This record gives sequence, structure tokens and C-alpha cells, in this order.
Amino acid sequence: MAARPITPVAFVTGADPVKLGLVESLARPGANATGVTVFLQSLIAKRLELLHQLVPNAKQIADLTDLNYPGHAPPPIEAARLLGLELRTQSASTLAELDQAFAAFANDRLGGVLIAVLPFFISIPTRSRILSLAMKYGIPTQFGSRDQTEAGNVMSYGASLTIPPMLLARADEVIE
Repeated sequence: MAARPITPVAFVTGADPVKLGLVESLARPGANATGVTVFLQSLIAKRLELLHQLVPNAKQIADLTDLNYPGHAPPPIEAARLLGLELRTQSASTLAELDQAFAAFANDRLGGVLIAVLPFFISIPTRSRILSLAMKYGIPTQFGSRDQTEAGNVMSYGASLTIPPMLLARADEVIE
């Protein structure tokens, strides 16, 4: 946007576009950017509640996010406390880090994993790896979009979106 200030920019995000620096404000985006946000990350407390219902005896739940991504949501610490859960935030931005995270979750016997709604986690290679790791270690996962459960993961809760497969396959490339 800075390099070509007159070129129109359209975006779609599940994060806060103001926090990401895409627009000045929701009321007045400014400049040449416009887009759609569905604020998927604002549903994180409800997603945690649903995961807790799936594994009611779990005492620890993982919050898997990418702390390097500017649009990551803060962990739902208060929601976890109200549910009597210990929340362990783990960052991953590569498939190798994802492998390490799930091995640690299994070793620590965490009850489930709340997966952040971020580009890395919705890409086809990543969601396939998450499914494989979840099955390998027997750890339930909770996603923020329906396409993840259609791909075989345990559960999701979020806005009903149709994401073109081309974008899913390239989501991790788009942010680079």
C-alpha cells in the first residue's frame, strides 16, 4: 500500500485489520484499502468452552498460535480460569515447530488444542499435518472454521466461510 498508494487493495482477514495496520479505523479505512473482516478471533472464548465440553476432565488445554504473526489474538486466559483450566500458549510458525509442539502436548498429557485462526494454520499443508499429529497423539483439536472439520479435524466453531482451495493451499505463502 505504501509503495503504490493509488492502487486499490482488497483484503479478507479473520483478525483486526486496524491492529494489522491494513486500515486506519473500521469506520474510515482511509487511503486505498478496503476489505472484509469476520473477527474470528473474537470467538476464542466460546471455542475454548466447546473444547472443554468435549474433554470435560481435562485440566490443561493448549492455545496454539503464531506469536510472530501481527494479528494473533491474546490467549483466552480469563475464559480458561472461569472453566478451571490451565491454558498453555505455544507458538508455531513452521511445520517443524508444529511437530515439536504436538510432541510436547502429548508428553505433558494436555487435554486438547485450541488452534488459532491464522494464515499458517488454515493452509492445506498445515491443517493436514495438524490432523496427522492429532491422530498420532490422540489429542482433540478445535478450529475456527468449518473447512477444518471437513478435512477431518475434530471440531470447529466460527463464521461460516467458503475459502477457495487455491487460497488455502497458498495461505502460508501469501503472508511471506
